Amino acid sequence: MSLDGKVASFTGSSQWITGEGSRVRAHLLRGTMDGIVIGRGTLTIDNPILTTRPPGPRVATRIVLTHAETPLPDECRLLRTIDEAPLMVLCPTANASRLDAWACRGAEIVSLPDMQPLTIAQEWGRRGMTNVLIEGGPGVLGTFMDAGLIDEAHAFIAPKLIGGSGAFSPIAGMGIADVNKSPRVVDWQVESLGCDVYLNGRVTRGECM
Repeated sequence: MSLDGKVASFTGSSQWITGEGSRVRAHLLRGTMDGIVIGRGTLTIDNPILTTRPPGPRVATRIVLTHAETPLPDECRLLRTIDEAPLMVLCPTANASRLDAWACRGAEIVSLPDMQPLTIAQEWGRRGMTNVLIEGGPGVLGTFMDAGLIDEAHAFIAPKLIGGSGAFSPIAGMGIADVNKSPRVVDWQVESLGCDVYLNGRVTRGECM
């Protein structure tokens, strides 16, 4: 994100806010994950691959969350790289049939009784996924934060100012009404990556000592 906390401009422009060093470090992080998660919006706007380059110790399953009310694109880089890493789509049971085209291309379609964050997290746990990276977008991150299901924060911050009331922030959702009750990030580690700064730490909902 930019120094003023934006992950895209008001037009949706986002590539690239951070530099090459941040992208290299992000790939190292991906290589330690069992799953990398995005929503339909990120799939449509960014058309990511979500693989790890170079490969890490784990091969993460690429996970798309969708209500499937609007069809996913027939062509995207996730489908074109289906042989490089597993691809999973989570959707409500009632709409699973709308993803038959993705199933035919090799994606695993997982139908759930609902798309509540806890239901989704329980499905990951059932599969033995212990490290899952929520890459975005803001709506997905906000939904999981509102549910209290984020336990680590990883932020790549570039020395850029984007501004704009319509620009996108990293986390949407309902948010916190009282800042004194907001989750806190503790045990910070800070790393300089060229002009960027990478910060990571544990998310806690207790009092910060």
